[in-house]
Amino acid sequence: MDEKTPHIHATVVPIVTGERRKAKQENKTNKRKYKKKKADRPRLCADDVMARDKLEGYHDTYAEYMQPYGLQRGIKGREVRHIGIAEYYRTISKEITQLEEALKNLRSAEKELKNNLDSLDTKEKVEKAKGQIYNFVGNLFSNRKLEELQEENNELKQGIDNLKSEITRLKNTFEKDREENKNEVLKYEKWIDHIYKLFPGVKAGVKLEKLCNSISLPSQEFTKLLREKSIQFTGKLFSPINHRFIEVQDVSFKLAPDPKTGNAIILMDNLKMGDWFRKNTRRYKK
Repeated sequence: MDEKTPHIHATVVPIVTGERRKAKQENKTNKRKYKKKKADRPRLCADDVMARDKLEGYHDTYAEYMQPYGLQRGIKGREVRHIGIAEYYRTISKEITQLEEALKNLRSAEKELKNNLDSLDTKEKVEKAKGQIYNFVGNLFSNRKLEELQEENNELKQGIDNLKSEITRLKNTFEKDREENKNEVLKYEKWIDHIYKLFPGVKAGVKLEKLCNSISLPSQEFTKLLREKSIQFTGKLFSPINHRFIEVQDVSFKLAPDPKTGNAIILMDNLKMGDWFRKNTRRYKK
């Protein structure tokens, strides 16, 4: 009931059984099939469930079930254009403006009528003047009742107020959740910094792991490298130079101190990672 015309939203999951119509045609034409499936297995298929005659049938049967409650079926085959929400609101807004203008004219006419009542000679003239005012208002609104427009206007205003309240509520909830998440993140960051201070090697190990992840070195190989300090690797690595995977054969990985900082670094065939990829990427195939 949220639009001018009452309507129903239905969600249909078209689960059907039986052989597909397309499969029957393929059998006739001996078209090649790549995978054999059971004909009676459940499957999703809108071809039968959402066909035009089926959709009309849903309208018919639903109208039959709802007939005791006074629901009437829509006209079959009627070509109607649904009014969009924006267009509907523009129409209502235009009618409200016309209503306000008409009320203004009506008050002006009534005021003029009251001022001229003393000068009217007969009751017939008074009734004639009233009739002219009522006809003017009726023609202006195309026979729509004033009460209906006022009721629709009130409903629209109430809907707008409800939307504003919901927006305010959602905004407050979002701000609260964001603040809670921010505090939670800060708590974990402090906790991680504390661990790094207690165990400086952990932070260095995390950096080395990220470096190995960037070239897709398997995690078990990195664990082995930390334990044994040197490994031989054969397999696929991601080259950061030309952004593709390459096959490598017996590449040595080992941990060594950086001559400048003293921090642990990873060498590939006694070269830094960047230098190794710049030198050797072209030698290996994809």
